[in-house]
Amino acid sequence: MRTSGHILFVIMEIELLCTFFVLMLGSSKCERTRTLPEICTMEPNEELGRARIPGWFYDKSIDSCLFLFFGAAKAKSEHVNRFETKKECTETCRPQVRSFCFDGPPETWKGESTIMWSYNSTLGKCFKFDGNGNTQEGINVV
Repeated sequence: MRTSGHILFVIMEIELLCTFFVLMLGSSKCERTRTLPEICTMEPNEELGRARIPGWFYDKSIDSCLFLFFGAAKAKSEHVNRFETKKECTETCRPQVRSFCFDGPPETWKGESTIMWSYNSTLGKCFKFDGNGNTQEGINVV
């Protein structure tokens, strides 16, 4: 009979092996298999029209939610790659990305050390580090 401690040990071994393969191969394919909803695999439907309705769509080729002006106020079909917010897009099409990866940084005095987060798209994970509160343009840090 296996104990919960033994099962936990086996799970930890699997996670360690996955991490090893990710580091060796430079791929996050070892993550738990997930199936994207069909709308996440579709091209965005910009729709014809004069409207400039802000929205978001998921670009599977770069695994990212991108901003787009849509040509109509409402989609003709509810089953389209179109979201009102980046958060909605990310939660639907990028569930492996934790929401705290995109939280704003806490208010600090310039030069004060604080915990910050960045997203590593190669590994498909967030990582934290000590930051000094100085924001640099073009750096994916929150």
